[in-house]
Parts: sequence; structure tokens; C-alpha cells
Amino acid sequence: MNIPNQKLGETRSGKPICTFTTEDAKTVVGLTADFTAADRFDAMALLQYLAIRALRRAAADPHEFGRYAWHASIHMNLISKEDLQKEMRSLSLVTSIGVSKHGKSRADHIFVD
Repeated sequence: MNIPNQKLGETRSGKPICTFTTEDAKTVVGLTADFTAADRFDAMALLQYLAIRALRRAAADPHEFGRYAWHASIHMNLISKEDLQKEMRSLSLVTSIGVSKHGKSRADHIFVD
């Protein structure tokens, strides 16, 4: 399956974090089937960071926030509560601000401001 994507960054294990040009969540899940819980955490954090960034720039592209938030929710729904807590502990993250900073650290340089 060859669905166009936009690479946003990488997980700590080096897997690309992307948004895909599909509105089918099952397709996105299939395209990221090799992601571990840590990879999904990294993807979710990066996509949440970009969603927040898009809110600050809403005039530029009003659909950008929705695209990032939708992709973030797919990854978030696939992380168990235990794995989420484990990742936050392993990275010493306590707040959503810390998660956002972690997401920013996973972003390709063109998405960091």
C-alpha cells in the first residue's frame, strides 16, 4: 500500500513519524503496525506538539490542527495506560508541558520554532 505521507520527525528508535493522506484510521494503524509503545508515545507527543503549534498559527491553515490532532489520537488510543505511565516515568515527564517538549525534541528541524 503506497499512501502519500508527510514525514514530521522520528521516534527514538529511528522510525519515521508521519501524517498520511487518508481518512481511514485502520489504514494509519496498519501503516504503523511495527510501532512499539515507545514509538507510539513519541509519535503522539510530536503530533500533540504540532497540534498546539498549529493553534498558534490558525490563520495559516485552519485544517492543520485537526490533521495533527486526529493522527495523535490514533497513536494515543493504541497506548495502554500502563505503557503511557511507563514512558512518562522513563523520560521523567510529569506534565503535558513536558510531553510537548519531548514531542518537539522528536520533530524534524523545520517544524521547530
